[in-house]
Amino acid sequence: MATTMSDGSLPILEGFVQHARYMADLVGRFLTVNPFFRRLIAGNNDKVLHLPAPFLLELGAILYLATWEHAGLQPYLPAGLPSARDAFQRLVERWSSCGVPADSGALLQQVLITWWSRFAWHSLAQLNVDVLMAAHGDDQLLEDLADFLWDHRHLGQTSERI
Repeated sequence: MATTMSDGSLPILEGFVQHARYMADLVGRFLTVNPFFRRLIAGNNDKVLHLPAPFLLELGAILYLATWEHAGLQPYLPAGLPSARDAFQRLVERWSSCGVPADSGALLQQVLITWWSRFAWHSLAQLNVDVLMAAHGDDQLLEDLADFLWDHRHLGQTSERI
């Protein structure tokens, strides 16, 4: 049974909206700092870069993969996901030819399913990070969490007594 938020919306929908905003922000930042795209924009008289939506969606999925990789989450992700580097190389190769590739939404679907099934839906909005909730090798994840908490136990100590 799905529970609703106070405004009547489903939590998963709010999570997807936050996820989409985050992906859009990743793509926007990437396009503005990447030298190749900066040259394309600079060479365009109206300073607008027109890219197909499927390209931008796939780029967002790749950048999301890169954030998970940067956070060290590869061991906890499904085996079928490519590395961000490999996915980006394939994106450029496939889109270099004319037309929209037939499989342009496949990676986005994989990333969304991974996020939906393994991550906390509201962690971006509430904590500004993705929180991994379930993965193969949960025992290792718990060991890593226990080590992290033990290593940082001094940060939670206070002199106050309750």
